[in-house]
Amino acid sequence: MDWMRWQLAKDHQSEMLRDAARDRLIRIVVEAHIHGQSRREFYGPALARLGGWLVAWGASLQAHYGEELGAGGVRRKTLVMSRR
Repeated sequence: MDWMRWQLAKDHQSEMLRDAARDRLIRIVVEAHIHGQSRREFYGPALARLGGWLVAWGASLQAHYGEELGAGGVRRKTLVMSRR
């Protein structure tokens, strides 16, 4: 398999995992609504999951692009986090 096909397959798998995570969150919201769960009981775990996903997404963006905007708009290389 050539490099382009491998990269497309990897991107497709990442997209499928993101969609599955989003679908799980939607399912949690619907179930909470059906069972009449209080806002505090629902939002605590949901926001914790969302925060975890945002951190993972930020790490993947940093790994992909490998630089960030520093003070004064100057681009600088950053330490790329290794994946486990």
